[in-house]
Amino acid sequence: MKKVLLCIIFLSIVVGLAEATEVDQRATDKEIIKRLTRIEERLTRVEEGQKYILREMDKRFEAVDKRFEAIEREISHLVNLLVCIVLAFAGIVSVTIGFAIWDRKTALRPAIVKTTKLEEEFQRIMQVLKEVAKKDINVAQALKYVGLV
Repeated sequence: MKKVLLCIIFLSIVVGLAEATEVDQRATDKEIIKRLTRIEERLTRVEEGQKYILREMDKRFEAVDKRFEAIEREISHLVNLLVCIVLAFAGIVSVTIGFAIWDRKTALRPAIVKTTKLEEEFQRIMQVLKEVAKKDINVAQALKYVGLV
């Protein structure tokens, strides 16, 4: 039963295809021209749609290009700002180090002057004590005990 049903379906499909090809062969010139004009109209609509899509794509690409340019300008401004901040920080650090060096020099100068004066006085006192120690044994023993001779 299934085989018979399959054969009937197959035969109906084959007959339908044969009739479809016969109908196409029997088409008149006017019908062919009508079909061709419809196809041409469809093609022109497709071409117009493609042109419209291309115009829209161009507009969007231009908009994207403008946005990229704007972002590029913003990044350039940010880089310039960053360079200014780094230079300002470097300047502040340089000024701070310079001030510290100047402060140390000016703060130590009086101490150095005073120390050199004390050293000179000590050297003179030592010379005097050595001269006195040559004549006085008690002074000589005191200097040896302290470790100055």
